[in-house]
Amino acid sequence: MRVIAGSFRGRAIHTEKGQWLRPTTDKVRKHIFDSLGPLIQETSVLDFFAGTGSLGIEALSRGADNVTFVDRSRRATSLIKKNLAHIQVTSCVRVICAEVLSYIKRYKDRPYDLIFADPPYEFKHYDELFFLIGKSTIMTKNGIFILECSIRNELKLNDYAIEIVRDRKIGDARIIWFKYCGASI
Repeated sequence: MRVIAGSFRGRAIHTEKGQWLRPTTDKVRKHIFDSLGPLIQETSVLDFFAGTGSLGIEALSRGADNVTFVDRSRRATSLIKKNLAHIQVTSCVRVICAEVLSYIKRYKDRPYDLIFADPPYEFKHYDELFFLIGKSTIMTKNGIFILECSIRNELKLNDYAIEIVRDRKIGDARIIWFKYCGASI
């Protein structure tokens, strides 16, 4: 696996074998970042369920100001740190070992412009995730929230402060763009 474009283009992103990790494929990453285009420039990015850190690293490579990586697995956060060391980035990143829903509940810092979430395909707490993202201060009012999930996940978006603006299927993955209701992207 490699960084697709930007200042780190072609650099390896280390991964590990096993079912505990399902990195975002190159095809899905390419679609996401080609769709974002210049919107990625000078943004503050949050990479939830970060795994290898590939989404956040790609964002840095394409001009994001800073990235915070959050994953509940110590194994994953160690792998992210290894990948960041490999591309020699340390000053504009944070790696946090925490459960994502708990992290959102206690978040009080500056909001992020762009949030990626790539939970395990067996993740069952989408209602709570959507509710927390929509009601918390974790995302700017003009922010973008991009979710990767399985095409088999049935998602219900009732009474949340976020709405779907794009929905695309790529293989077994479903990529959904959200925004705050009333915000424009």
